[in-house]
Amino acid sequence: MEKKHRSSPSQCGCTTDCNCFTFKIEYGPVRTYAPEDGRAEEYYRAATEDPVRGIELMEEYLQKEPHNPLITQWLHIAYEELGQLDKARDLIVENYRIHPEYLLNKTMMAQYYMGAGDLDKVLPLFNGDLNFTKLYPKDTIFSFPEVYSFFMIATEYYCLSNKLEIAKSVFQCLLDLHPNPNEDPNLQSFKDFIYQDSA
Repeated sequence: MEKKHRSSPSQCGCTTDCNCFTFKIEYGPVRTYAPEDGRAEEYYRAATEDPVRGIELMEEYLQKEPHNPLITQWLHIAYEELGQLDKARDLIVENYRIHPEYLLNKTMMAQYYMGAGDLDKVLPLFNGDLNFTKLYPKDTIFSFPEVYSFFMIATEYYCLSNKLEIAKSVFQCLLDLHPNPNEDPNLQSFKDFIYQDSA
């Protein structure tokens, strides 16, 4: 499914010329760094639904393919589900150190910085500009989880920066890109927060 450019920079939140809709989205699992054994869905479900088993499975996989950033990210989720936040944080930081170019690592680090109140450290992760395709000018196809993660982070960043009009525009872009926005509880939570003063 191809999304055509239809936004101005002020509408999508980009601070330079916008081309946020000049790429294709694959609505399916993340393919970049997907585990070679074809068990991606099993690992992800274990991380979120049975984190103890998920940790066991993914640490075993990482013995065969150390530093796989997607598996490491899901391992972080499993530790977070168990309340082991220091371990989860360490995995985020180490994952980004090894694979700083990986979009999902950038968004996870951005989430970590925002949670710690270090808002000034967010934009440098994205080369100083929340312009999606400028980060990867040679790439034309992205998975939906990558796109979703970026626009969620951008929305939160502009909310925390007290730039609510830009946040609303970024959020609207996300709604336009989402295949089932009404079935996503995270989007509803963001919507309630962004438009709380309009209620």
